Amino acid sequence: MRRLTPLLTLALAFAVVQAGAAPSVSTKIPTVELCELTHNPKQYDGKTVRLRAAYFFGTTATDDPFYFFYHSACEGRERRIAPEFETMEKGARARAFRLIEKHTRRNQAGTAGRVEIIVVGRFRSSKGGYGHLGQHPFGFDVTSVERVRPVDPEAVWPD
Repeated sequence: MRRLTPLLTLALAFAVVQAGAAPSVSTKIPTVELCELTHNPKQYDGKTVRLRAAYFFGTTATDDPFYFFYHSACEGRERRIAPEFETMEKGARARAFRLIEKHTRRNQAGTAGRVEIIVVGRFRSSKGGYGHLGQHPFGFDVTSVERVRPVDPEAVWPD
């Protein structure tokens, strides 16, 4: 019978330990659809969740900023979520915004853009009036951006 080399023995032991390790914190965070969050806000208020949504942003004719998460399956002003990216670590926030800029699809006028995004953070609904001038009914304190992709060019823009 062949004997295992010390290096192979160590690799096997590591593999066994990894296989039995507890899942990372990020895998324990539930993924919740935007429509579910906004239809049942009290159930998720203050909870950390993973969210896949479209991130829409731009400026008005008077240079007022607007930005929100939305989903075409439940589009409407009453379902929009105001993201707060200032809750992220500064370096991670800068990397996230570089990815957002890279994957942004802009409107014909170039005044607004959007991306598909997966974020982790804390959902907020109890205060009401989130985002610029309190224009959105929900808030989301982003702690990490997990993925950024271009939005399907055929997808309908929010009203």
